[in-house]
Amino acid sequence: MKVVLLAGGFGSRISEESQLKPKPMIEIGGMPILWHIMKEYAFFGHKEFIICAGYKQEYTKEWFANYFLHNSDVTFDYRNGMNEMTVHRTNMEPWKVTVVDTGYNTMTGGRIKRIQEYVGNEPFFMTYGDGVCDVEIDKLLDFHKSHGKLATLTAVKMTQDKGVLDIGGDNAVKSFREKSASDGAPINAGYMVLEPKIFDYLTDDSCVFEKIALTKLAEEGQLMSYIHEGFWQCMDNIREKAMLEKLLAENKAPWKRWERSVPNIPDFAINKMEDIFDFYKDKRVFLTGHTGFKGSWMCKMLANAGAIVTGYSLNAPTEPSLFKIANIEGDIHSVIGDIRNRESLMAAFNEAQPEIVLHLAAQPIVRDSYKDPAYTYETNVIGTVNILECVRQSNCVKSFLNVTTDKVYLNKEWNWGYRENEELDGYDPYSNSKSCSELVTHSYKHSFFTDKEGQPIIPISTARAGNVIGGGDFANDRIIPDSVRAAEKHEDIVVRNPFSTRPYQHVLEPLYAYLLIAMKQYQDSKYADYYNVGPDDVDCFQTGALVDLFVSKWGEGLKWINKYDGGPHEANFLKLDCSKLKSTFGWAPRWNLDEAMEKIVEWSKCWLAGGDVRACMDKQINKFLGR
Repeated sequence: MKVVLLAGGFGSRISEESQLKPKPMIEIGGMPILWHIMKEYAFFGHKEFIICAGYKQEYTKEWFANYFLHNSDVTFDYRNGMNEMTVHRTNMEPWKVTVVDTGYNTMTGGRIKRIQEYVGNEPFFMTYGDGVCDVEIDKLLDFHKSHGKLATLTAVKMTQDKGVLDIGGDNAVKSFREKSASDGAPINAGYMVLEPKIFDYLTDDSCVFEKIALTKLAEEGQLMSYIHEGFWQCMDNIREKAMLEKLLAENKAPWKRWERSVPNIPDFAINKMEDIFDFYKDKRVFLTGHTGFKGSWMCKMLANAGAIVTGYSLNAPTEPSLFKIANIEGDIHSVIGDIRNRESLMAAFNEAQPEIVLHLAAQPIVRDSYKDPAYTYETNVIGTVNILECVRQSNCVKSFLNVTTDKVYLNKEWNWGYRENEELDGYDPYSNSKSCSELVTHSYKHSFFTDKEGQPIIPISTARAGNVIGGGDFANDRIIPDSVRAAEKHEDIVVRNPFSTRPYQHVLEPLYAYLLIAMKQYQDSKYADYYNVGPDDVDCFQTGALVDLFVSKWGEGLKWINKYDGGPHEANFLKLDCSKLKSTFGWAPRWNLDEAMEKIVEWSKCWLAGGDVRACMDKQINKFLGR
């Protein structure tokens, strides 16, 4: 049977690589993921492929045009003014591949409609070109033939953001609906068998196969599901690509049933965690804002690594506080002081003689910045001046990192992520003060920490992090702490603005990135720069969807209510483009939002039950680092 492969989309969620090639042509194990899917089908004897190309379709055509040459031993003879090519041996698969330009902006249903003439009047397989699995293709086909319906899709149970299926007891698909971030229902994994009558359900280029054809088929009782309980994984983002790379590198790829090996994968191509613990052992680190939520987690990570940490901050800003609950003070040398007090800060700094400075101290709450803007600017701007003065007047510092926020950008409510070269102009006093902190850092960097040749004397970077969540955050006016407090009291969660979209990430994600940046520029000053640190697009959630996820993980009948209070201005939509951090360091988020929420609930329930929160933190840190 012929196999139709959808390979024309833009792949916007993996834009780090899809800007250069179509998403299905992005390589895992040295070969395009599309090739891996074709190998799956070929293993079961299906070797005629029709590729629905679109975005950068020329890349796909050129790759297959050169495939024979690249997989053959060849002699090129240019003697005597000739140009002769002799093929000695080839390692080609016996495939027939038709690549069809189905249009740049054509939707999925439109792409399938366009290849009707190449399929003819016969059943065919149809698969998305960005996911691999170990489904038994022959059994899938047998199942399709057994029920006599027009379409069969492969269903897997996975908490992800794919099209959701309502499946009856007879395996008939009762309904098909588009994705929901909080769904944990069976999802459409692709790997379909379709009868030629399916083309009657498709209209023009604007037709979305999932919304039009599958929905109608489900309503008519013509859509069946083949339940697959084995492996399936799409490649929507860099994190998922890295996971597939790792499975191949470790020879644990469930979809790889063929004998032919794939190329060895270089270390830099795999999203492996740098062993920061080895680097930070015995390093003298000065950390501002150490009593806060992020600061406490950072202290725990550094202490576990064996670093010699001096923390400088006001007393913990909340009651209760992670700093006290986890007895972080016992892990480090803690100095209680105001970042606005240069004299006090200088004294602590000079005593510590740090090699690495991590500046996290801030007044971080948007709503509080409206209540007391002067304090916010004094802390976030003058505090930055003060710590940079300490660095300027020292001769011990080899790496400095200023931690700011995703809110430093002039927010135009774009649908795409902001890059490091975008204009800085935060709207509210908090966001604007962090923009100013960046400008201060930029000025000091060029005025005092760069030589006449433009080379760094002391490498200085800034890191702009997206919204951070995790266990032990007790701040006011933050959605996850508000949710935990409501759960503790068995009350409904009050959500002020359920439709605002933010890039949420577990606290360990940016902290690891901070430590990575500081380490890399310590080792080589060329890495000193400005970096966005945020999740993949798939984890940019509306607040309401985030709370849905929290509620589902917490259980106990918890629910939330929408009580928009018309408060001060806050951005409705904001996300980051983290391509620079990914391409420079091979960094990628480790935990998606689903796993992050599991860790939050785990820590919070441990605390509420009077458990060992330090042990819980250690467990999560080690899990994150793969130790």
